[in-house]
Amino acid sequence: CGKKLEWGLRAWYPLAQSIHNAYIWNYPEHRKKDALIIHIGEKNSLIMGCSRTDLKIIKPLFIGIQSLTDSLRDNGLPIDDWSDRKDFQVPETFLRAMGLKADAGPHDDIFRPVFDSWRQEIDRTVNGIRKEHKISEDTEILLSGSAAEITYLDKFVEGSMGLDTRFLNPLRNLALPH
Repeated sequence: CGKKLEWGLRAWYPLAQSIHNAYIWNYPEHRKKDALIIHIGEKNSLIMGCSRTDLKIIKPLFIGIQSLTDSLRDNGLPIDDWSDRKDFQVPETFLRAMGLKADAGPHDDIFRPVFDSWRQEIDRTVNGIRKEHKISEDTEILLSGSAAEITYLDKFVEGSMGLDTRFLNPLRNLALPH
């Protein structure tokens, strides 16, 4: 009966289910594509591998935007408003190494070790995923969650992975009143 109604039972985290729903509802052009969705959370993150619109794999990422705030605190900078992230930027040295031009951010020296560990964690997790999920040149990476609060994060991931990267827009196909 459930199959006739196109229902399915899944043992997914609610967050992964929500992101997957936003993906399939807002990106119908991906029905013939493979994608990796990297969701950056406050403390923990995850990578989801989608083949067409089917979610094939979910892996935790042990990175989060809180590590940037913690690195500022550890360096003695006061954090008056934890949600003020206008100065959160991928360090200019990483961008320059990828052939991109950007102005140096105010916290580049502090954030450099954090982004280096993020790059290693993403690379390690994606290499583990390759055993179970096909990743080709046509695979696209979509960033979600707090990723949008970090300037140039899409360019950083694209440069380190060599795959087209953009931000997932969960409201892309919604008709909102003016």
